[in-house]
Amino acid sequence: MRKYLILLSLLCSACSTNLGNFTVLSNKIVDVKNFDLDAAPQTKHVVGVDDKYIIIFIPTGVPTLSAAMNDAFRNSDADLLTNASIEQQFFYIPYIFGRSAIQIEGNAVKTRSN
Repeated sequence: MRKYLILLSLLCSACSTNLGNFTVLSNKIVDVKNFDLDAAPQTKHVVGVDDKYIIIFIPTGVPTLSAAMNDAFRNSDADLLTNASIEQQFFYIPYIFGRSAIQIEGNAVKTRSN
């Protein structure tokens, strides 16, 4: 029984990697020339995720940073993140199921009035 547990633990793999920390991050067009970041209303801590799954051994796609940022902006109605941290996550049980994701978190800032 112990051999099977060791084999199972070797077959299951998961990891998480920090891809970077950024002071200000956005994929939208932001007019920073006439914008005061300190005076802007910063909302709560927001998290955005883009995840794709692996079914048996077939991936359903590749997660992207842009899609994770758009998810964070949708969750907060903002267009800029401050103190942003990006993390890549991966989990896979061979020939059964897996998940690959990019997660971004930070403080949301709305620069547009519309």
